[in-house]
Amino acid sequence: MGKQQDDANARSFLGGLLLGLLVSAPVAAWLSPYSGHRLRQEIRQRGQLIVHRAGETVQQVSQIPARVSEEVGEQVGQLQDKVRGRDSLDEALQEGRSIAAQRRSTPY
Repeated sequence: MGKQQDDANARSFLGGLLLGLLVSAPVAAWLSPYSGHRLRQEIRQRGQLIVHRAGETVQQVSQIPARVSEEVGEQVGQLQDKVRGRDSLDEALQEGRSIAAQRRSTPY
């Protein structure tokens, strides 16, 4: 019985959503302060702005792995230099763990 109730609730929600879309679209167009041509032009301009901003965000996000890789490479180089000068492997491991803990605690 619970499954049937869930199905009924989902159908009611979808029906209400569809009805709301069908009613609100013409009302929004009717109450719009712009003519049809001007409204389409405004929507197009805003869409282009959104696409431009999304492209910038994608570009920024795509640079993050390269920066992280570079930082990790530098840390590995530093650890290798320190290990070469150490007598004890345990000291080198402890040093690496402390550097890793410091890096985890600082945000990018």
